[in-house]
Amino acid sequence: MKRKHYFWLATFLFSYFLVTQIIYWWQKDARWDAVPKNAAIILDLKENTSVEAALGNIASIFPLQQLEKELTLLDSIGVNRKNTLAVLQASTPETFNWLFIFETDKKLLQLAQKRHQSIRTSTLYDTPVHEVIDTFALAQYENIALLARYPLQVERSIEQLINQTSLWKNRNLRKLNKLENLAGLSCYISLQRLPDFLAAYVHPNRRELVQSLVKLRDWVRLDIQHDSIETRVRGQWLAEEKSLQNFAQNVKNEAKILNILPDNTAFYTWGNLSKLLKTEQLQLPQIGKLWEQMDKEAAIAFTESYAEKELPTALLMLRLKHEGAAIEYLQELSQVGNVKSEDYQMFQIFEVNDGTYSHFVQLQDYLIFSQKRGDLATYLDKYIAGQVLANDIDFLRSTAEQAGQSTAAFYFHTQRILPFLQNLFKDAYQKPIRQNIRALQETKGLHLSFGISAKLNGKITQPENLDYTSIAWRTSLDTVAASAPQLLTFEAKKRILIQDELQQLYCLDEAGAILWKKQLKSPILSDFQAIDFYDNEQTQYLFNTTEAIHLVDENGTAVGAFPMKLQSAATNGLRVVDFDGTGFRHFFVACENGNIYGFDQNGRPLEYWSPRQIGLVLHPIEHFQWEQKDYILILDQIGKLHVLQRDANERFLAQTVIHPRNSTLAYQANTDSPRIIVADTTGLVRVLHPRGDAFNLPLAVGNNQNVQFIFSDIWGDERKDYITLSKRQLAIYAYDEQGFKKRFGGKFEYAQDAIFSVVYQGKNRIGMLNQEQEQLVLFNAQQRPKKGFPLAGTTAFFVDDLFGQEEQILVAGNRASVVAYRVFE
Repeated sequence: MKRKHYFWLATFLFSYFLVTQIIYWWQKDARWDAVPKNAAIILDLKENTSVEAALGNIASIFPLQQLEKELTLLDSIGVNRKNTLAVLQASTPETFNWLFIFETDKKLLQLAQKRHQSIRTSTLYDTPVHEVIDTFALAQYENIALLARYPLQVERSIEQLINQTSLWKNRNLRKLNKLENLAGLSCYISLQRLPDFLAAYVHPNRRELVQSLVKLRDWVRLDIQHDSIETRVRGQWLAEEKSLQNFAQNVKNEAKILNILPDNTAFYTWGNLSKLLKTEQLQLPQIGKLWEQMDKEAAIAFTESYAEKELPTALLMLRLKHEGAAIEYLQELSQVGNVKSEDYQMFQIFEVNDGTYSHFVQLQDYLIFSQKRGDLATYLDKYIAGQVLANDIDFLRSTAEQAGQSTAAFYFHTQRILPFLQNLFKDAYQKPIRQNIRALQETKGLHLSFGISAKLNGKITQPENLDYTSIAWRTSLDTVAASAPQLLTFEAKKRILIQDELQQLYCLDEAGAILWKKQLKSPILSDFQAIDFYDNEQTQYLFNTTEAIHLVDENGTAVGAFPMKLQSAATNGLRVVDFDGTGFRHFFVACENGNIYGFDQNGRPLEYWSPRQIGLVLHPIEHFQWEQKDYILILDQIGKLHVLQRDANERFLAQTVIHPRNSTLAYQANTDSPRIIVADTTGLVRVLHPRGDAFNLPLAVGNNQNVQFIFSDIWGDERKDYITLSKRQLAIYAYDEQGFKKRFGGKFEYAQDAIFSVVYQGKNRIGMLNQEQEQLVLFNAQQRPKKGFPLAGTTAFFVDDLFGQEEQILVAGNRASVVAYRVFE
């Protein structure tokens, strides 16, 4: 290189250095020189106000609660919070701490000495560091003040100030800082530094996912403004990579994609994802020319996950440029066998052999890809039911002002993201994460939209108090469900058991995943009981079929000497009784030969039940204790109610009912008015006191034919009520301060096939099933069908806070599937 070339190169480098330094010093904010270079999250507090006033419900998150607590340290020495930088730091794997940086001309040591007696001083680079013992540390470097819980936090900033290594030299950070102040609090996030910040908390199996953020040398600024109605978010994202710079360069608008995004979306990103789709990370299937029909617009959505160890379902949604051409090409691929297709309701689900996203469906002018067929089937169920974000009132309220203006967007739902966060972080932090999310129960989530300039605009709104329902998950069975699903909870584990028409027993977890299935020889007659049968801290499930009593472990494997075969076919579900409360159980079951058999826990016949001759019994045997006496209730099919003692002798003479086959046998023994009731199919109720006194209650309902009956406290006064159903007519009889009377009557559009009691939010409610219409109904506290009902279903159902998120989930069989519906208030 010639000498003159060296001259011009040197001149250029000097000029570049001079210009950048002039810009740096011209725009300099001295506070930022003290911000640690590894800082991932920085808050700029522009007003002298509380964190709660600035952030609303967001302030309930633990690090922000801690921020408000530590800001009182400034108050304790008489310093104004205004124009203070707060840097979030992970001091140890167990704690967060804040470093406060502000400009002042006051002598902080003198202020501290006026209010605190015990102060220790050390020196770092000729800079005094003052430590108020067990409270905080502070220092001043020229006009920059530093305050934090621990001296080490302050010393790091002093070292940086001395060495003149500053975050402020980052061009994007300076650009973001010069934006107009839109709120009283600005949050700066370094996506590149977040992985290191979170490293101590992230589960080792998930670190790779978080570490991918290191590639993003980007800064995001969010200005947050809270008022009594909503929390607004504005700001900007400055991306370094071209693929991300193109993210918001989209000619479409968000309104279209909302018509196909499901309403159980936990997180989605939408925009120009063409660069991302060309990478190998997504492992997309090889489907030839079909990719030529794709537009730049795409969305990646993660739906809610429920099981603690389960990652959320990912849906990839790609816009088609030429819908007709894409459909024709799909049919060609199907004909030559490169793509398999299967009809699902009015749609076709396609499957290819390669790629992670091996299942897809064409919907409107989009292709929706998923890793599992079942996930697509659940998604299509929601789409058919109109359960999409475009119909979600809460979501629309957060996006209404931006409709048609955004070219890219992010969204996450606070509650639905919880299971994913629990999977992301170490087990030790799952409880505090859950508590943090609980603190945000009143928020719907955060929606951020982009314009072409990458300006961010969004808000967090309070949800409307609406009644509606939404499909949470759906699990396919091999054939039609033959029994209602039953929930068992044992040692914090939740399991759902259900049998299909092939006599297969399925065990599902709370997320609907099939844990095991077991082939049986006949239908299950009893309820399931989850017990520690052998007192060895292992859970077993006890039930009976027509030929045997079964005990299986958590994997569905028979335990001990079970199944215990019966001498004669069982005609009812077994009753398990712990007479003395010791944990030692006895079984009672009726058989075809007219005998009642009693066994102890080890399978030995009971002395006084060897066996007890009663006659044909189809109803479950009931047992209760009153005044330290045992009552065993048996209703036979010739119309006699037998009330027996523990030793099989009669308590009093058998009572006779008129129509025993479909009668209801029930009792209440925990009030001042104990009673045993038998209700027949004409609406006549026989009421017996445990002492043997009896009277009749004729209850009028419809034409009093084929009357169904439940005995349940639905008014909440601790006295069980009499609920009767005759085809389309419903009547509820109950006691109040004026005596016994009819308190409700109603008529349905269709005759109901089954009526049953459901526990909903700790209260008894009425549930109903119409087999012909395949409809389920759940009543509210006013004895009216809840809004959002009827739902699709073919079996009875239960309702439970299945995911531990303080929301009610209804689970029912629906033809050859089990469906979980989210029931909102």
